[in-house]
Amino acid sequence: MHSLKSIVVLAVVIAAAAPPTAAQTPPRGVPSPIEEAYTSGDFAGAIRLADSAIRRDPRDHLALYLRGSAKIELGVRGGDADSVRTGIADARSAIRYEGQQETVYYLPYLYGMANLAALENRPEHAEIAVRIAADIVSRDALKVSDKAAVYYQKGVAERLVGRDDDAAASFAEATRLDPGLLAAHTAAAELLVAKGDTAAAATAFDRLVRRFPDVPLVLNNRGMFKQQTGDLTGAIADFTRALQLDANFFYATTNRGFALMLDGYADAAVADFDASLEAAPGQPAVYGLRGQAKQLAGDLTGAITDHRQAVALAPDSFEARADLGFALLFAGEAAESATSFAAALDLQPEAKQLVPWLTEARRANGEDIPADDPRVAAFLAVDPAERDWVDAVTAFQFGLIRDDQLLESVVDDNPDAARAQRCEAHYFAGAADLRADDEEAAKAHFEAALAEELPLMSAYRGASVAVR
Repeated sequence: MHSLKSIVVLAVVIAAAAPPTAAQTPPRGVPSPIEEAYTSGDFAGAIRLADSAIRRDPRDHLALYLRGSAKIELGVRGGDADSVRTGIADARSAIRYEGQQETVYYLPYLYGMANLAALENRPEHAEIAVRIAADIVSRDALKVSDKAAVYYQKGVAERLVGRDDDAAASFAEATRLDPGLLAAHTAAAELLVAKGDTAAAATAFDRLVRRFPDVPLVLNNRGMFKQQTGDLTGAIADFTRALQLDANFFYATTNRGFALMLDGYADAAVADFDASLEAAPGQPAVYGLRGQAKQLAGDLTGAITDHRQAVALAPDSFEARADLGFALLFAGEAAESATSFAAALDLQPEAKQLVPWLTEARRANGEDIPADDPRVAAFLAVDPAERDWVDAVTAFQFGLIRDDQLLESVVDDNPDAARAQRCEAHYFAGAADLRADDEEAAKAHFEAALAEELPLMSAYRGASVAVR
C-alpha cells in the first residue's frame, strides 16, 4: 500500500540516461546539425531541424531517418504510442528512399515496432521486428557493425515477446560482432537481472565496468543493480564515481540521493536531489523524491511544497497526487489530504491500496464515514476468510477487527511483503490510538512501524513524523 513511485522512477532514470537507441550511428559524412541534436539527446531539436529539411526536400532520407528516430525515442521515454507510430512511418519512408544503401535505416523501424508492442500490448508488432531483423542479419553484404546493431534490436524485440533465451543469444552475438556496442552489453546484464540470476548479473556488470571504465552510464547502472540487491554502500560509491567522471550527469545524482535516502541519510539525499533539480528543473519525479526525503528529515513544509510542484508539473500523475496526499496528512492538513487522495483515485480508480489512506485522512478531518460509503463498502463486504491486505486494513478502520487481529492478517510466506504490512498495520493502529487519546499505545505502534526500516513506505514516513 505504500507509494512505489520511487522504485518506478529508478527504471525511468536508467532509460533516460541511456544514449539514443533508435539510431545507432550517423549513416555517413560529417555530422549534420540534425545528427548533432539527435546524438546529444535533444530529440525535440532534432525533429524541428528535420522538419525544415523535409519541407525543402520531402525525399531527404537522412532527415526522415533521424526525425523518425527522435520521434521514437521521445515516444518510448514518454509512453506515447502515437509518437512511436509516426516515427515508424518516417523510418519506412527513409527505407523506401534509400533502404538498399543504408541498412541502419532499419534500426529505428525495428526499435519502434518492438516498443510499440509494449506500449499497445500487441506482441505481433515485436514478432514482425524479429522476423525482419532475422532477414537482415542473413544478408552477406552487411557490415559487421550494422549486423551487430540489428542483432541488438532483434534481442530487444525477442525480450518483449518473452523469448529471453533467444534474446540472450542475440545480445551475445551483437557483443561478439561489436565488442564496443554498449547497449547490447547493458541489455545482456539487465536480462540476467530480470531472470533472477543475481550472481551472473553481478559478474556481467563488473565486466561492463572493466570494459567501459570511463562511461558514467555504466557505473550508474551497476550502482542501480547494487542498490536493488541491497548493497547501498557499493551503489553510492558507483554513483559517486559516475559523477566524478561527469559532474553534469544528474541521473547519477538522483540515484545517489535515492540510495542515501534508503540508507537513512535524509539530509544528504535532499542535497543530491537539490543538485539534480538545479541541473534539470523539470523533473516531477525528483521533486517527489525530495519531498519524501524532506519528510524523513522533518521538513514537512518543504515536503508539501515539493509535492505541490510535482503535481503542477504532472497534474495527471497518480503518484504525484497520492504523495501530496501523504505529505498533507502527516502535516495535519487532513481536509486537503483527503481531496488529494480522492483526485489520485479519480485518476486510477483501481488503486484500492489508497482507499485506507483516504479513509484515514477523512477520519483525521473528523468525518463520520458510514459503512455503506461507496469507497469502502465493497471491502467491508468481503468474507473474512477471503480478505486481502487492503480488506483487512479497512475492516480494522471500521472496527470489525482489533489491531492484534490485523497483525495476524500479515502474510507469512513473503518476508518483504510481511515487513511492509507490519509497518502499515502499526501505523494505522497508532493513528487509531491517537484518536482515542492513548498516546502511550500510539507511540509503541509507531516505533514498531519504524523498526521495519522501510523509508520508502508512506507508513514509515508517517510514523517518523508522529514519533517526532
